[in-house]
Amino acid sequence: MKTRKIGLVNYFAYGSGDFLGAGTTALTAAWLLYFYTTFCGLSPIEATFIFAAARVLDAVVSPLMGFFD
Repeated sequence: MKTRKIGLVNYFAYGSGDFLGAGTTALTAAWLLYFYTTFCGLSPIEATFIFAAARVLDAVVSPLMGFFD
């Protein structure tokens, strides 16, 4: 069997698969951070804690859901 070298184009092609998903997530997070600090009156640390708490909760719950599946 002949092996083929993976080129730079292949790396970009595979990496671009979730480009729009990650971009919309970044825009949504930026808007929410602005909204929390401007309209809700939270400090930047308090607003960022909301995102951090969600990520920590996701890190705990996702493996549990995978275990139960």
